[in-house]
Amino acid sequence: MKLRAGGVDATFHRYLAHHAFANEEAIGDGRIAGTQYDAAWAQVAWDRTLTFFARHLWR
Repeated sequence: MKLRAGGVDATFHRYLAHHAFANEEAIGDGRIAGTQYDAAWAQVAWDRTLTFFARHLWR
């Protein structure tokens, strides 16, 4: 709410995935509870990241 009130254009994404979902070595072995690689969500996150970079950094 405060970002909107301040005129800040912001986008937030939440992923239905476990901690470290983009880490291909995360195997849910118990070192960190709920850690598990998720290829589908990792791809979505990378696509969003690269789209953000293309729009805001690579001009």
